[in-house]
Amino acid sequence: MAKKKSSFTDRILEDFGEKVLDNHTKEVTAISTGSLSLNSAIGIGGIPKGMITEIFGMEGSGKTTIALCTAMGVANSGNKVLYIDSENLLNTELLKAVLGTKLTNPENIVIVTPDSAEDCFMIAEAGIESEEFELIVLDSIGSMMSRKEKKLEFDKDTMMVVPRLVGKFIKRNTYGIRTSNIAVLLVNQVRDNVGAYVKSLSSPGGHVLHHQAAVRISLSKGEDLKRGEEKVGILVKFVIKKNKLAPPFRSFTIPLIFGEGIDYLSDLLDFSKLIGVIQMAGPYYKFEGVNLAQGKVATRAFLEANPETLDRIVKVVYNTINKTSTLIELIDDMENTQEEEE
Repeated sequence: MAKKKSSFTDRILEDFGEKVLDNHTKEVTAISTGSLSLNSAIGIGGIPKGMITEIFGMEGSGKTTIALCTAMGVANSGNKVLYIDSENLLNTELLKAVLGTKLTNPENIVIVTPDSAEDCFMIAEAGIESEEFELIVLDSIGSMMSRKEKKLEFDKDTMMVVPRLVGKFIKRNTYGIRTSNIAVLLVNQVRDNVGAYVKSLSSPGGHVLHHQAAVRISLSKGEDLKRGEEKVGILVKFVIKKNKLAPPFRSFTIPLIFGEGIDYLSDLLDFSKLIGVIQMAGPYYKFEGVNLAQGKVATRAFLEANPETLDRIVKVVYNTINKTSTLIELIDDMENTQEEEE
């Protein structure tokens, strides 16, 4: 009797292992950025695990602050973060200056300051292979310098060295990132497109990064936030330039407070008002037909004292966003998120 042939599925399982078939069936999970509006705009509650996310923008647009707030959430939950600081600017004092007392488990953030682009990617690759980390942050692509650039004279050209390294790192590690279910967040800067007919900006790192990133988030600095005459923070506008998990091009603003990071409650209230989850009845904030409090300050205090209501609002926001295909647009006349309403 002729031997029965193995099915295609049986053969590839035997030759390549179960991960070949299992990867596409896993639900994509997310790591919170600390901003309800940004988490909702991405569509799954934050930056995706098992994939690459790029966040880019001009100087002072909040890139590192949002990366640190994302890392803080992971560290405070008891998991580990590998933060690769190619800019050689991050230290304990900067963590305190950005996050204040919100960071309760700083020991869970492993900060390394490599000497070259090659070292950055080798350390990131070792972090992926170790499977010790839930999040790996590389801050930033635009500041990297290769060993070749360090050795050559200043007048020698070294174009495309770092983009080639970026492409090589991504192609070598995409499978490991997916199978290990690690979130990789690449912070990037922007550069002028020299020679372009119309003035424009682009993020360095090459086409591989732009193609392979599951989510690309553009940041730009908005207006200052003030308490009286004192400048206490900034508004940062985000635009989801690419999204493989939900509709792209959603945008809104995030309030960043100096010494605290993202102002979660102001972000929640403004965003919830925008999409109609919270309504205004005169000076009162209203949710599901019930008055919460009068004015933003009192409403923030109410939500801090009533976490069940806060959680309910968050769930309704996600449900509302996931059921609509309309874009989240920036409201130009949106009130200052730090203005105390009476």
